[in-house]
Amino acid sequence: PFDVEVRALRSRLVLATVRLHAAVASALLPTPLKPHYAFNLRDMRRLVLGLCRCEPLHYRTAEGMVRLWAHEAERVYADRLVDAKDKSHFDKLLETQLGQHFDLRYAQLVGGEGASESDKTDNFTGQPGEGE
Repeated sequence: PFDVEVRALRSRLVLATVRLHAAVASALLPTPLKPHYAFNLRDMRRLVLGLCRCEPLHYRTAEGMVRLWAHEAERVYADRLVDAKDKSHFDKLLETQLGQHFDLRYAQLVGGEGASESDKTDNFTGQPGEGE
């Protein structure tokens, strides 16, 4: 089973997922050039399934689980976006949810600006990431 710190995230992960989906679905609407922007509940399901497939052994901290959530959100939503403007808009939507629900910034999760040394470790090995 997951550690207490990770289990405590359940309701926040669900709420962040629902709110991110609603924001993406209302802001990035399908057009004749972007008919694949028809986001629906299956997309939210894909994000949740990605979280459900993770192993407790590899996700022992809340930040690690939130990092996985952000990765799954990008995999499900951002990977379908076709231009830089839409990708930038998605990044802002994701950043908003990270701040509101987890008091984190994306740069902290991926080891960029404002990240501590522990944030820069690989989730699977616990070793410093490449280039450290």
